[in-house]
Amino acid sequence: GMQAFSGCTKLASTNLSLLSNLTTIGNSAFWDCPLTSIDIPAKVASIGTSAFSPYKLTSISVNSDNTVYEAVNNCLIKKPVSEGDFASLIVGSNQTSITIPDGVAIENSAFAGCNKIESLIFEGTYSIYQYAFSNCTSLKDITIKSCTPRYFDKTNSFYGLTTKNIKLYVPAEYVDDYVDGDYSWNIFDIYVLPGESAKFNLVFKADGETVSTVPVEYRQEISESNYPVAPEKVGHTFSQWTGVPTTMPAKDVEVTAKYTVNSYTITY
Repeated sequence: GMQAFSGCTKLASTNLSLLSNLTTIGNSAFWDCPLTSIDIPAKVASIGTSAFSPYKLTSISVNSDNTVYEAVNNCLIKKPVSEGDFASLIVGSNQTSITIPDGVAIENSAFAGCNKIESLIFEGTYSIYQYAFSNCTSLKDITIKSCTPRYFDKTNSFYGLTTKNIKLYVPAEYVDDYVDGDYSWNIFDIYVLPGESAKFNLVFKADGETVSTVPVEYRQEISESNYPVAPEKVGHTFSQWTGVPTTMPAKDVEVTAKYTVNSYTITY
């Protein structure tokens, strides 16, 4: 039932697999118990919120005859009800590296407090809900292999973390969406996936006319070697290119030639 063993700090192990007729595990049933492993029986069809403490767990398994739940990479996942629906990752585990399968929604507090996690890998599409990775204080990097930006709760999904210190690796073709899109992933330090390339253009213009278009790798430092020769302008002297970023952002940038008017001294 609900909170049946919650807070039982000496309950270090339980063999749920022996409970062959168990069908329901209530809300917070084993919350804050020092269980390191769980094995969900075949007939369990309902598991309540916060049923287990993910930060205690290192091993999760599910009986192969269970039609509702499965264990993937030591994470407890509720299978999708209909084709095309997301599966629901309801309880994670406290491991150094976590790989999330394609088409999974990480539910509220699924990995809350898992302070051993250093690396997250998303294989495909995903959604991330409130407090899913809250207080995962060792998290160093996130890799998203093949997906456009998807929903996450900007305020609470990564609660307690300094996200700008976490590297986010994303597909090159979507990097501009992660940096400037509608899903606020720019709270992280964003890179393209290793081995991929994302280039954007420096568009150099003088008096409204394009002088040169120079492709530059995302995050590359901009130097004068990237600059074209400015066209001459009668009665003027070229001063500088304005609007040049320090490093290349994930978008095209227009750079403008600045000229100063020549002055002349006439002696009679």
